[in-house]
Amino acid sequence: MSLALIQESAKEVRRLAIAGSPLAVGDFRLKKLIAPLEEAGAKVPVFGQVAKAMSNLVNGNEADSAAHLLSLSTLLNAILYTQGLTGAEGDYEEVEMFATNSSSTRTTWSIQPSARLMIFTRSWPISSPKRSFRRMDPALFRF
Repeated sequence: MSLALIQESAKEVRRLAIAGSPLAVGDFRLKKLIAPLEEAGAKVPVFGQVAKAMSNLVNGNEADSAAHLLSLSTLLNAILYTQGLTGAEGDYEEVEMFATNSSSTRTTWSIQPSARLMIFTRSWPISSPKRSFRRMDPALFRF
């Protein structure tokens, strides 16, 4: 099974999803991919389904292009997620470890209000982070 053909198709479908589904009707890049997919469909039936979905998209009308693009995208993503490779090539190496002697008596619940205040608001009273910092363990901020 040639995953390179499926990956190329998925790349083009992603491009068209960003550009807009009406642009997929009559797209010459997808038209070039239909013939190799039909040839591969003789050996692997799922390639035939991809070729049929792609020809429905290319030869259809603009009103139905969104539904056809979504079904083609779903089919391609399902193939890639089930047949794609996972993991990294190469040898495993041991990760360098370093010892820390930090221990904290504070829980994340005591840190959460200050973190939320700092993250979700752009302006906060300076006394609030200072007050929270005084209550926290300084070992939390050692890097």
